[in-house]
Amino acid sequence: MQVRAGDTVTYLEMIATLRKRLDEVLLPLIPADRPCAVVGFPLHANAGDSALWLAERAMLMRAGSHIVYACDRESYDRSELASRLHGGTIFIHGGGSLGDVWWRGLEFIKRIVADFPDHHVVLFPQWICFRDRESLKGARTTLNAHPDLIILARDRASLERARNEFRAKALLCPDMALTLGPLPRAGPPSADVVWLARTDRESAWPEPAAVADVAPFDWRQEPPFLAPRAARRILPWLNRRVQPPGWRQAGRLWLYDLIARGRLAWGRRLLCRGRVVITDRLHGYVLSLLQGIPHVVLDTRFGKTRAFYETWGESCDLTRWAGSPEEALRVARSLLQRTRETSQR
Repeated sequence: MQVRAGDTVTYLEMIATLRKRLDEVLLPLIPADRPCAVVGFPLHANAGDSALWLAERAMLMRAGSHIVYACDRESYDRSELASRLHGGTIFIHGGGSLGDVWWRGLEFIKRIVADFPDHHVVLFPQWICFRDRESLKGARTTLNAHPDLIILARDRASLERARNEFRAKALLCPDMALTLGPLPRAGPPSADVVWLARTDRESAWPEPAAVADVAPFDWRQEPPFLAPRAARRILPWLNRRVQPPGWRQAGRLWLYDLIARGRLAWGRRLLCRGRVVITDRLHGYVLSLLQGIPHVVLDTRFGKTRAFYETWGESCDLTRWAGSPEEALRVARSLLQRTRETSQR
């Protein structure tokens, strides 16, 4: 779908276009009827990373690839991965790890790439941001030594960085969570505006002030659901005790998916409390889009959400950009008024 400057498209058209682009980029990279590994399951409670994990799993399964190994950063075992994968492809969890904002993710990527120089390695769509030249130099040394590495960049700025700094083939690809497609609202709204505001090192703004019609929150805590909380506690025991490796792998995948589904369900519920969403979290933006909730997007400290918005989202009818929290609140209230007028017709 070609969109001319100034035109708008519905959120459903936007989702369909980006899902098509995901298929065009990713499906040729996934060998059907071949073994693969997917590494880097997110142990932290961020609902957005759980959405990415479930989308990555769904894409691999739809392509017909057989997952023989999965791990998080703590359970990674080079010997076990090598023994199970043979000549298959390694897929590394996407998000914001290819950079030094979240350095543990970068170190994990470097470790996988260095440990498997003879395997095809694909980085699921990444936001790329380096603030320190020495960190970039170290990443360049490791990644450039790999002869068969593909970097998927989820915005144009990241694509430019990848092509300027690394020898690997780099392709522009939307965020993996869009693979989930349109989602029904997870619940009825109970507030006019909900504000999903970052409370970590990527935040560019002070915590939202208490306002009568606004409910601020972040989603860094585990959801209040028994199943994912129990699964998270069982994981360390499974990794230590369960044999043979095939059983351990099957159990690990089952627990990962259970945890991720619980976290995603909780994140969706939090967003659906609002008739309008304000957020500076990329996946607050994406999951609002998938659920058809009008939303206002703010940038992060390092430009993550602006890069994605300018690459893919400027023409969407549900999305509005704001340059400050004050503007975001004004725009959200304008969207809210428009929503009410539409519902009364």
